[in-house]
Amino acid sequence: MQPEGSTGRYRQQSWLNFIASELHKMYSPWLFHPEYGTQAQDVARQKIAERLGVVESHLAKSGPYLAGERFSAADAYLFTIVGWSAFTKVDLTAFPQLRAFMDRVGARPNVRAAMQAEGMKIAA
Repeated sequence: MQPEGSTGRYRQQSWLNFIASELHKMYSPWLFHPEYGTQAQDVARQKIAERLGVVESHLAKSGPYLAGERFSAADAYLFTIVGWSAFTKVDLTAFPQLRAFMDRVGARPNVRAAMQAEGMKIAA
């Protein structure tokens, strides 16, 4: 966690808010409930792609993590939400920086251990 009152802390909080309000709420419930229908799901996927474009641009300029060189809680949250993409059929092809981010975070020993403890599939 970034020190209270630091610029890094405010940036991290900004990313946590963005992920919660712009990504998390678009994946769920829209893409987890087929009863909403394909039209609603297609709209959600389009909006997610727009928001992932913001993340992609930021990572290209300021990466490798959301706060630059330092891994933060915002990165863990982004990894979790974007990790739903395969299941929800959100195409990440257009986001090479984001895909590299997902690989980088997924390779972290503690992330791998947490995923294994939860019985989740771990990339080789």
